[in-house]
Amino acid sequence: MYVLPLLPLYCLHSNNLPYALTEGAEMHVQMLFTGHLPAHYVYHNLQHTKAVVDAVRFIGKGSSVPSPMLAIAVAAAWFHDTGYINGNDNHEQGSCHMMRHFLEQHGVNREMISLAEGCIMATRMPQNPQNLLEAIVADADLYHLATRHFFTNGNLLRQELACSRQIIYTDKEWMEQSLRFLETHSYHTPFAIKMLEKGKKRNIKTLRAKYMALDTG
Repeated sequence: MYVLPLLPLYCLHSNNLPYALTEGAEMHVQMLFTGHLPAHYVYHNLQHTKAVVDAVRFIGKGSSVPSPMLAIAVAAAWFHDTGYINGNDNHEQGSCHMMRHFLEQHGVNREMISLAEGCIMATRMPQNPQNLLEAIVADADLYHLATRHFFTNGNLLRQELACSRQIIYTDKEWMEQSLRFLETHSYHTPFAIKMLEKGKKRNIKTLRAKYMALDTG
């Protein structure tokens, strides 16, 4: 069972939320992606980031997370893939660096920054969140596994891997890897398990059928 991390009491009042954690993070990340993200990142981009932010808000509210805590997770979601601006290698650490620099410049306290960094690092595969905030962001990053967007997103990721890292998959190889990933993945938060597992199982069933059709075609 994941629990919320501890924060000083003064951080838990909504009227103390720094602007940088809310609108500031959104505006800054949109500027970063628009001006600096290489075009071959067709999956890890602003569209994906916005989807993860929406998923963090949905799972966070469903998990009854207080708004000051949820703001930390949302800020982390905005920044979680900004490291791709400088390449794929160790992009989570790069994302933490960009977020830390921005939040420190805007006077966000160290406790909040540390929690937000933990949320970003929780998206690193294999996921290993240590508290409820981290689990929410980890689940949000893979929210699409349970939605109708899974196959479209998968095609974008396949294209991105080919263009950015020269990793080429045949149709069969991609389906096999996708099936392994889906079948071994588990959501972390009780709310995500309740809301998303059914959709993920539906996608597994559809993908198996596609794979069998390919194998017998």
